[in-house]
Amino acid sequence: MATNNSANTYIVPTANNEVTQPSQPAFLAVLNGAWANATGDGTALSPMTIDLEIFDQNADFDTGTYQFTAPVTGVYEITNSVGISNAAGHTVWLLAVITSNRQYYSIYTDDVNNFLNTSNNTTYENGVFADMDAADTAHIYCRVNGGAKTVGISRGDLTDCTTHFSGVLVC
Repeated sequence: MATNNSANTYIVPTANNEVTQPSQPAFLAVLNGAWANATGDGTALSPMTIDLEIFDQNADFDTGTYQFTAPVTGVYEITNSVGISNAAGHTVWLLAVITSNRQYYSIYTDDVNNFLNTSNNTTYENGVFADMDAADTAHIYCRVNGGAKTVGISRGDLTDCTTHFSGVLVC
């Protein structure tokens, strides 16, 4: 039995009692293309241009502002990943989820060369459970310091989610 009103179905159980919620806020978006020489000299990418939706169940992610807007007050799991290229010699990496209420930073200050593959590329990830009020926004922030502006951001597309931004209402 589905829970619905005259216009929408909100909770849908399957024959095996799995439950889906088609209107539950949830999104996954990626960077549509790569950026060469995006940072490395401390240039902040905020908000990052995450502009290609894979899915957006409740139409809460805006590909023009690169932000998620919470439709209801609650706790949201927000995750992101940023692929970094041409990064040898840089020393400080900051990756963050910035919400209306808080900033959730992951800061990497070790010798970057320890994290690079043979092509001088790596991927950094950040994830949080963020308390958000209705109409609060969230976006990704990224900055690399310690060298020249030679660090690129790896692309994403419909099959490669190297640089992505995602979120879901948890409770």
